[in-house]
Amino acid sequence: MLRRKTIYRDMADVNIYTAKRLGDMALSLGELAKSCEEESGKDRTLTKEDGLAAVNAAALLVCGSCEKCGIYRDCIQKDSYFLYYLIRSFEQKQQIEQEDMPQAFQELCGVKKEYLRELNKSLGRATMNLAWKNRFFESRDTLIMQFRELAVILEEFSHQMEQAQDITSKYETELKKAFRASRMTVEGMLALSYENGQRELFVTVKSGSGRCMTAKDGAKLVGGVMGGAWLPSRDSKAVITRQPFTFRFQQEGVYRMAYGAAALPRTGETMSGDSYSFTGNLPGQVIHMLGLGVQPDILDKVSRASGPQRAADEISRQGGVAVLAHPAWSLNPPSTMCALSGVTCAEVYNTVSGTPWNGDRADSTSLLDVTAAQGKLYRFLATDDAHFYNGDQCRSFTMLQAESLTQEGVLAALKSGAFYASRGPEIYRYTFDGEVFTIDCSPASRIVFSSDLNWVNGRCVAGENLTHAEYVVQTNRYERFV
Repeated sequence: MLRRKTIYRDMADVNIYTAKRLGDMALSLGELAKSCEEESGKDRTLTKEDGLAAVNAAALLVCGSCEKCGIYRDCIQKDSYFLYYLIRSFEQKQQIEQEDMPQAFQELCGVKKEYLRELNKSLGRATMNLAWKNRFFESRDTLIMQFRELAVILEEFSHQMEQAQDITSKYETELKKAFRASRMTVEGMLALSYENGQRELFVTVKSGSGRCMTAKDGAKLVGGVMGGAWLPSRDSKAVITRQPFTFRFQQEGVYRMAYGAAALPRTGETMSGDSYSFTGNLPGQVIHMLGLGVQPDILDKVSRASGPQRAADEISRQGGVAVLAHPAWSLNPPSTMCALSGVTCAEVYNTVSGTPWNGDRADSTSLLDVTAAQGKLYRFLATDDAHFYNGDQCRSFTMLQAESLTQEGVLAALKSGAFYASRGPEIYRYTFDGEVFTIDCSPASRIVFSSDLNWVNGRCVAGENLTHAEYVVQTNRYERFV
């Protein structure tokens, strides 16, 4: 809870109330996402009701009072096999033909063509309605993800507000004195310290004697009193004028936002393993580069304007490992990938880039093969990149042969190539004697040796519980196994 003196009770109570309301909103959004997800998981094919409505419509329009064939009577029976067969046949062929109908219909019906025409029209309309319904569900799936992410953001902010400590009394006198020395009048303030140690100041201030002050100069003044570097928030005005306005000043820390990627080292660590995206001058694609083992000040040395190559160079200069993330999802063509240098690895598989969380672009195998055939070799990583934790986690992994389970050991293994990517099987041993490639692994259903050659005999071994394979290498450019 907020800790404050009585004179600040009103402001603190506002924060407590805001935190509670944010928590309620987060809970509500989470429940909304859950209920939508349960509904969206239901079957989205033609239903028994669709088929029965089509049969009934055709009978009313064509048959009149005739019931010789008995189709409608059979369809309204519980668990009617013919109705199920009718629906599945239409879904497969997009029309019902005479041979799909019962023998009684073929022998007794005198209006077969008319009946089939109306039946197909009714099922076609039902299919069209289903297509629009599915589009709606796809849009709702996107909203579900947004609801869930927004719920997490609100919950985190609610927690932050609840844990904030009111430190106004500690700095109020000195801050008012400093602003007064610059001919500024302070009408009210609230200083907060958050759980992560960062501080924030809300101050209602106006200028006096016709003088003005920029918000940046105000931030420097705040830093002189409270210590540390401070910045005016982006939603504040740029200049302190004669009209009172509440300015928000934030303490500058190691946490900053870089193009949607948080660059925050973990507690007790000086290194950041965060990612940076560069999209300038790359129509139709995005380059998402991971910097493993880099210093937090990399944000001062790279930017969107400087481009991905500058980022890769800086990551390498700092002794880190540059990784090109999900190139297939990012729509990176081989020309882009061939032009990059100093990038240690690329993600051959990124779970969350596949269905049902995304478009079907999780696998970058073919793209990386084309890039390799053009002379640019990347080492492969496999990751989940889990965002939702509803099945997108623990599906892909990278196995390292590291000297120690430390940052130094992991980085050394990545740089030396002592690792492999997998979605299940483990590799126990592989050797190459200059001619034959041999591999021993945990049970697999197939082992494929891929290269820059279009066709090679014997490159694929398929079966059950395969644990060993051998392959005579027939190229001197590149070879890999899957």
